[in-house]
Amino acid sequence: MMQTFKKALSFLPGLAAAGALLLGLGHLGPGIFEYYRSISDLSDLAHAAIPLAILGLAGACLFYAAVIFPLRCARSPRPVTKTVVLIHSLFPACLAVLAVPALFFLPVMDVFLPTMKSPTKPEVFEDDRLADKKPPFLPDLVDSRGFEGREVNASAAVLRLDVDDDDRGFSTLHPDFAAAAKAWGGGILASVNTVDAKAKQVDDGVLAALHEAFVRGTAGPDLDLRGFLEELRARLDPGGRAAAWVAEGLSGRGFAGEPQSFYAWSPDLRKSWRLTRHLMEPLPAGDAAAVEMASLLGKDAALMGRYGRLLDRIARMDSAGPAASLKDLAEALRKGAPPSFSQVSLLPSPRSKEDLLFMKVFADGIPAEADLTLALVRAIRSGEVDLKPGKDAGWYDYEVYALETFLLPERGEEHQKLLLMKKYKKRMLRAFASILAKRRETRALRDMMQLGALALDEPEREPSKPLPPRLRVEPNPTYYLRMARSYAFLEAYLRSALPRRALADLHGLREGGRRELSLGAELERAKELFYGLHLVSCEDIGMKPGLLAGELDSRARAAQRAEEWLAAWRTDPDLAVDTRVLVPIATDVGRRVTRHWGALGVRAARLKADYARAPRWRRSPGGDGRWEDAETTGAGWIILVDEPAEVASPRSEWSRAELRALADREQTKEKILAALARP
Repeated sequence: MMQTFKKALSFLPGLAAAGALLLGLGHLGPGIFEYYRSISDLSDLAHAAIPLAILGLAGACLFYAAVIFPLRCARSPRPVTKTVVLIHSLFPACLAVLAVPALFFLPVMDVFLPTMKSPTKPEVFEDDRLADKKPPFLPDLVDSRGFEGREVNASAAVLRLDVDDDDRGFSTLHPDFAAAAKAWGGGILASVNTVDAKAKQVDDGVLAALHEAFVRGTAGPDLDLRGFLEELRARLDPGGRAAAWVAEGLSGRGFAGEPQSFYAWSPDLRKSWRLTRHLMEPLPAGDAAAVEMASLLGKDAALMGRYGRLLDRIARMDSAGPAASLKDLAEALRKGAPPSFSQVSLLPSPRSKEDLLFMKVFADGIPAEADLTLALVRAIRSGEVDLKPGKDAGWYDYEVYALETFLLPERGEEHQKLLLMKKYKKRMLRAFASILAKRRETRALRDMMQLGALALDEPEREPSKPLPPRLRVEPNPTYYLRMARSYAFLEAYLRSALPRRALADLHGLREGGRRELSLGAELERAKELFYGLHLVSCEDIGMKPGLLAGELDSRARAAQRAEEWLAAWRTDPDLAVDTRVLVPIATDVGRRVTRHWGALGVRAARLKADYARAPRWRRSPGGDGRWEDAETTGAGWIILVDEPAEVASPRSEWSRAELRALADREQTKEKILAALARP
């Protein structure tokens, strides 16, 4: 009787384990289900295999403990001992239960399933629902392009966008967009990455010209950095530490690092790099040099006013941050109170919203499994980080704000017009990552945070009876409009800050020489191009433009500028510039590695579009004027996209030349990342 009772008890560990496992999976199950449902490309399968293997092992242990072992006990004439139960029932049951905390602490699941550690919604991508899209029909919003004798009105239409990059040829990396376009031939649609490649060269050229003017003293007295420093040094104690520190910066010996980004283009830009980085180096708030300079500024209103305008220039050209300046120290000295900050800089390094996030989240160091890009994406999508520029925002803030709808498409005016599939949303996340890395590489003066070819020649479609989507550029009207406004902001600021003739006399720079247009003409053309791309993209999807009254002098001229560029972008010299960059974001002092963001090259993807809800059309002229649902068909294009990357490297900096030589040698993304991470 006792043996029968013991054999019956052999079921209990397995049953208890089954109950515990079911309770755990009840908590984690929704997140696990959403993750596996969101998998849409092969790159995710490696991550998916790990939790699947753990769950498979747990299931096998549970089946043995709850079914096989009890049945063997029931059929065996031998007595059941405690040791046998311990080995064959309790031990595998415990292994099964441990699968839940193993999943909970698994780093890869932390990356893809943040909900397993928080009650917030999973960071997964889902297809948009057509039922949520209800754009109104606007009878007057007729496409200027007729179609086979008909007028087309797509105001109530909804365009579905998807992307396919699973073919082997899509993984081939090219150094620039012109080379990629040549390799792929026809049927290429200008993507947001292609348009941004143009903007990147304009931005580099504009900032290079301005920094050259600042260090030469040709940007006007209010923005003459070298002149201000000479005046400051002249009023300091000649034998004091402050005068020596300023003189060290002016001599170019103050900062030993090698110039990055466009600062390596010319001797004057290299001087600007070393001088500005020297002035950004933090000094202890009680340092004798810092106190002497702050005291002098506090007593001289004119010199303090000049200094304040320099600080404003830094903030307006980049982004304002919380770092303390000599102005803050002077105010603390005036009040006779100890400063609330421990360090101070003559020119505080700009701190963007993503910098502040990382400083808070990774204050004790960056875990090896952490992904800074995904941390930022989650913070933006949750509302913890708001990209909308504030009243003191700088140009960088406006340009990053233009990328917001890549992650939060519902904030774009085109949201009701586009039905985005989850793979397309992933494509836009990668676009966000690569373009943000390029934005930061242009602002290479920032110091790092210290924290604990397959050819598919697809010709353009000939008009046919069904109406296809007729895209001239990847549809993202809000991005184009916000970029136009960022250039309008910069142009207005420079006209108020620089001497009257400066924008006409200065020219943007490129590696090896000057750009053709003056700075004023370059900014005006860039602004007009992006306004035009907004207008073209709006017409492509049947959306009313989001321009404010009086915002644009001539819509027709802007649209023409965009169409001319879209027709000839393959021959634009700015698109033949090597696009590969790597920019340091933060250094983990404890692990002695630096996190970098970058773009490793240009590759192709296939954009697919069709109407989830059809446009309307009518015969013109001579018809009865009634709008009818159009017969539609799908369309496809090759788009060229940047390949983003985040890598932890033992090196704190990689110059453009070093990265490009390494990428040419290693060829594939996997080999490039491995080489970058190698000690």
